[in-house]
Amino acid sequence: MSKLTPDNLWKGIIESLFEDFMYFFYDEDADQIDFKKDYEFLDNELQTIYPDSESPNRRVDKLVKVFLKDGTEKWILIHIEVQGYYDKDMAYRAYTYNYRISDKYQKPVSTIVIYTDDNPNFHPKKYVQRGLKTEVIFSFHTYKLLDHPPKRNMKSDNIFAYAMEMAWYGVKRNKLNDTALLKHKTAIVKRLAKKGFSMEKIYFLLVFIRFYIPFEKSNFMSKFEKNIQPLTKINKVMSIQELVQNAKKEEGKIEGKIEGIEITISVINLINEGKSVDFICKKLNISEDVVNNIKTGIKNK
Repeated sequence: MSKLTPDNLWKGIIESLFEDFMYFFYDEDADQIDFKKDYEFLDNELQTIYPDSESPNRRVDKLVKVFLKDGTEKWILIHIEVQGYYDKDMAYRAYTYNYRISDKYQKPVSTIVIYTDDNPNFHPKKYVQRGLKTEVIFSFHTYKLLDHPPKRNMKSDNIFAYAMEMAWYGVKRNKLNDTALLKHKTAIVKRLAKKGFSMEKIYFLLVFIRFYIPFEKSNFMSKFEKNIQPLTKINKVMSIQELVQNAKKEEGKIEGKIEGIEITISVINLINEGKSVDFICKKLNISEDVVNNIKTGIKNK
């Protein structure tokens, strides 16, 4: 479970709940997107443009290609400052990401930056460059997590609001002891269970809630699991964790980026797309036993 870092959890929840993500951050604009058509995460293209985007400063960069209902292709750059930090060059980085992608692929790029830092004075929204009778102004969509306390999202019918609520407590982690954190995590799941979301969406979100802010004392995780079992009415509430452990036993140590929770989520997404076991095995370079084990876990939820 060594790969369950905040940045990888962000990547997983965005990919798994992408439609909800778009409706949360883009509201009415998301209605223009045809989610029935395949949307594609273009992370490989992003790496060719900015090979150092995997920064030790914990950033998450996702590039997504979507199609609008009128058939138009759109590219969206999602940039998250995970466990954010002050960066005087933030606006310039957003600008260079945008123009490099647009220049290479000749596509207009929509940019959103999500700030997860605890500095109320840090919120870059545009980059301005001026020369002799020349001016470049690059404005981009932003979301400052600190400015959106949980009470703003509690009535939302969008499941991504629950992920953002959990992330907000991450901003306040140094002010929360394990007892308070347990209370907040349990409360989120309690409200989540009453909303009537699909089991699949709850399945993904529970992973984010469990691991995004780890407890300092290991026994609190057991308390959390005990608290949420009767709330979620999911008999296999530890399914993802168990599946990952079983996959590692059968497959050995899985090297590379697709490991632990990432491989599980990738397999589930491909299964939902109707891909065959053989296709999944070849695409992810894993054994049939691992894929079948995950399929069995989904059926038994």
